[in-house]
Amino acid sequence: MTDAGPGPVVVADPPAGPPRFSGLDANYWKLWSASVISNVGDGVAQIAYPWLASLLTRNPALIAGVAVAQRLPWLVFSLHAGALVDRGDRRRLMVSMNTIRFAVTVAVAIAVAADVMVIPMLYVAVLALGTAEVIYDNSSQTILPRIVSKERLERANGNLWGAEMIMNQLVGPPLGGFLIAVAIAVPFAVDAVTFGASALLIALIGGTFRTTSAGAEAVAPRRPMRHEIAEGLLWLWRHHLIRRLAVLLGIMNGISTAMFAIEVLFAQEILGLDARGYGILATAMAVGGIAGSQLAPNITKRIGPGPRCT
Repeated sequence: MTDAGPGPVVVADPPAGPPRFSGLDANYWKLWSASVISNVGDGVAQIAYPWLASLLTRNPALIAGVAVAQRLPWLVFSLHAGALVDRGDRRRLMVSMNTIRFAVTVAVAIAVAADVMVIPMLYVAVLALGTAEVIYDNSSQTILPRIVSKERLERANGNLWGAEMIMNQLVGPPLGGFLIAVAIAVPFAVDAVTFGASALLIALIGGTFRTTSAGAEAVAPRRPMRHEIAEGLLWLWRHHLIRRLAVLLGIMNGISTAMFAIEVLFAQEILGLDARGYGILATAMAVGGIAGSQLAPNITKRIGPGPRCT
């Protein structure tokens, strides 16, 4: 009797990854809800502010200046904001910045409703909103790793980014167009409500989110902010991958901002769109971003995350 040899080899299926929403606690969902709500307002504002500027002036340079005023804090204040976030409690900073944005947007809504808004006043408002946005975004990007575990971070970030993209670029802009058709002050009032609701939800997140404890600060005196900024720049310069990504993102953001700065005039004068049409036009770039946010974890799993920076 001969040996039949080994039987067929059965290859086991790889273990399934954790479900998309498992391992995410109440703090994460408060953050997620706050982000979703505020991004609806951001999408509305994306339409409302350029449209308001186009009602106040037809000068392309002045209309583009509104976008410049909104993005200028990222150029002149982002390094200081990063150092400030490292020193403070991220949750408290996010609550404070959304409270400021709530107050500023309420003031804009009142000024528009009273028909006293002028271009210089609009510049001041968007400059204040942009400054608060720099601090808020720096805080929100660094608070997530303190809320979710490392193995859930990629999926949690994908869920968050996808929801933000849907609200900011698919839901918010068309809603903004329809609200402008109701009355020009209405989208700003809605934007203010979203900031207030977001601040409340973030305030309900439990825990502290500081880099160092108060005791450690007492033992080691705080260094001047310029030293911390210089240390961060040196770290960035020494890490080739992060440095290249920063340069590429800067170029991409510069090009997109230049395009969007006068897009409202193109939509009105060349395409002949009303506020509703302009809102729908603004959703065109969202589809790819949403798909990418959901596919990124699977692509990373398939090809690997690449070299790690140390």
